[in-house]
Amino acid sequence: MIAKRYIKRVSLFFILIKDRLFGSNKKFDPNTINNLILIVGPYRNLTTYFASILSIHPNISVLNHAGIRVFKNANINFLRNYSLTKYHNFLRFFDYAIKSGHQGMRGGSIQYSHAFKSNEKLQHLFQQKSEQQNSSSSFVWKESQMVSNHFLENPTEFQKILDQNKAIKFLFPIRHPLDCVKSNLVTNKHQFFKLGHDAGVDKLMDVIFEEYLFFLQLKKQHTQRVFFIFEHKISETTITNLCNFCNVTTDDSWLKTTLEEYRINKHYEHSSSELETTTTKIKSLFTDYPNFQKELLLLMEKSN
Repeated sequence: MIAKRYIKRVSLFFILIKDRLFGSNKKFDPNTINNLILIVGPYRNLTTYFASILSIHPNISVLNHAGIRVFKNANINFLRNYSLTKYHNFLRFFDYAIKSGHQGMRGGSIQYSHAFKSNEKLQHLFQQKSEQQNSSSSFVWKESQMVSNHFLENPTEFQKILDQNKAIKFLFPIRHPLDCVKSNLVTNKHQFFKLGHDAGVDKLMDVIFEEYLFFLQLKKQHTQRVFFIFEHKISETTITNLCNFCNVTTDDSWLKTTLEEYRINKHYEHSSSELETTTTKIKSLFTDYPNFQKELLLLMEKSN
């Protein structure tokens, strides 16, 4: 175990050096990208599904994770001390990073993620798209909890980004809240919530609901810049609306694949007390957002 951690750290060290030396495609024109979509919210929240299906759209490219590389490089970390130069540097890094990759937090191309590793159809479609050499007009970065943490901890910087760059938008998938919580606990992703190792279901649920509220307030102020998409609402209309949000056209073949590939691989067992407590919290916390509250309650009903 210690040897494996050491190898990972050494590997990351060399990746960071390589990023600084070569991590910018000077020939890439950042002005060709109309929108940068940041997937936000907790991990284990359908983020990989949406990143995967968006990655095979003809006009979208996806960067999987790589937050530990971005946040450690001041030249490309546009989320801190925002400037247009840093933003453009990030887009150049994005274009560089998706040409290779690693499974896990080091990230890169989405084809190295666990979703692609176990799905031959997605691999084939991604390769097919690569061979067609379509140009991307929208970039999607999937590093949800790490990015959300930064915004929650730095609201002033977040507001600066909102004010100065209208091209940045936020995609927030919504999985069944208890499934999301338990998946984070089982996979140790709860560590990214900075709650310590003793975080339980109730404590983690409270923090995730705080994230919901943070981005609901943002949507209230900037209606066109936040898109919530619920686990139980995946349909042709929803995916078409997602394309409109990403500022790309709905490709018919891609839409068919998206709906065919949609499935939730893991549902967890929930006790009656867990369901009751979560339902009570939803009814209490989201009264100012009745439509959102209604969809959350519908998700809860599907557990009964």
